[in-house]
Amino acid sequence: SGTGRQNVSGNVGASSDFRVLFCCLFMAVYAVVSHLKILRLFLRIVGVVTQLLISILTYRTFRKFVTENTAFVIAVFYYNIIPKNSTVPDFSNMLLWFSTLVFLSFLEFSLNRGPAFFLIAAGVSTSLLVLSYPTCIFVVLPGCIGIWLLSAAGNRLKNLLIYLGTCGVCGLGWLAYFLCHMSFRQFLDGLS
Repeated sequence: SGTGRQNVSGNVGASSDFRVLFCCLFMAVYAVVSHLKILRLFLRIVGVVTQLLISILTYRTFRKFVTENTAFVIAVFYYNIIPKNSTVPDFSNMLLWFSTLVFLSFLEFSLNRGPAFFLIAAGVSTSLLVLSYPTCIFVVLPGCIGIWLLSAAGNRLKNLLIYLGTCGVCGLGWLAYFLCHMSFRQFLDGLS
């Protein structure tokens, strides 16, 4: 249809609507364990649990350089940031979740300056952010600048390649998924 929507039967209309795919993933889990009568409640529970898990990760990250009480206040504050006062996994919540994960990944990288894990996590989080809202592709450039500035001189290129390579692999996986479900022409029509 070119609208970027996917219905419950799995028809994908355009490539940029990741939020529907995200919900469909949990709807598939839900379909195995329950009836479709309370799907909205189930998706709200998924949203609350996701928000809680990211709040815990926020606490654990900030606890490394602020007091435990301050880290707790930051995590509680984050938990209470709920766009549109709805916990359903939609565009605004996913934008918040993945932006936070990108931020926390880069923060961990800046604190540890070594493990490739945080660059990979930043790459996956950036990819999910771009899938939830495609204009977030502009996050990549500041991310690359940050990696360049925070990396030791001998590791700059390697660290950039880890981050950009992760983004590229995720992007190719996303593209392959869509091309398995539609023609290339339909894909291009959905981008406009």
